[in-house]
Amino acid sequence: MRGAPIAAAFARHYPACMPRAHRLIGWLSFAVFLATGFYLHFHVIDLIRGDESARFTLRANHIYILMGALLNLVLAIGSPAPGRGVRGGIRKLGHVLILAAPAALFVAFVREGAKPTAHLLERPLTVAGVFALVLGVLFIVGWARPAMAANPSR
Repeated sequence: MRGAPIAAAFARHYPACMPRAHRLIGWLSFAVFLATGFYLHFHVIDLIRGDESARFTLRANHIYILMGALLNLVLAIGSPAPGRGVRGGIRKLGHVLILAAPAALFVAFVREGAKPTAHLLERPLTVAGVFALVLGVLFIVGWARPAMAANPSR
């Protein structure tokens, strides 16, 4: 029962802390995107000159980091509180997935980046990071409350 006070405190502060967390992760991920861009431009391109598949794999992972950063920044500005019940829990899970995805994508850039492969199963961290972003967006948007325009009496 020690987790109950922690869960209650999290639920109480959730609306206030989630936009800040998305903003922090978004800007950190954007800084990582810039750093990986400089790394690609000044160090890696000369090393893998001629190996197009390795270069494309690195650039794809680089852009995935940007995608995670931008999604977090968008959620920092315009994400309503998730609500209660199952629907709210699924939306909270979506927020957590989007917060965690940039870290997985950065690790994928470092560990899987220069592996020239066309098979997605040989890049599990990249796949996990991209799926976390996609599922996070689907959980947030797909489980949102219907628009109030559908019931104008409210």
